[in-house]
Amino acid sequence: MRTSPTCSSSWLELPRLATEWIFGTDWPCASRNVTALRELGLPADTARAVLSGNAAKTFPGLGV
Repeated sequence: MRTSPTCSSSWLELPRLATEWIFGTDWPCASRNVTALRELGLPADTARAVLSGNAAKTFPGLGV
C-alpha cells in the first residue's frame, strides 16, 4: 500500500523541480508570494529561473 508523501523539502526536491516550475499568480498581494518563494532558501539562480527564467524559455514572446 502506498502512503501519502509528506510535504518536506527533501520530498519536494525543490531545486530539481524548479527547472520545470513557472511562478504565476492572480493574487493581489503577489509580492508576499514572491517573498515567501525567496525565503525557501533556493539558490539565487534557481529562484530567478522560477520567477522569470523558465517563463522566458517557455514563452519567448513575453520579453522577460
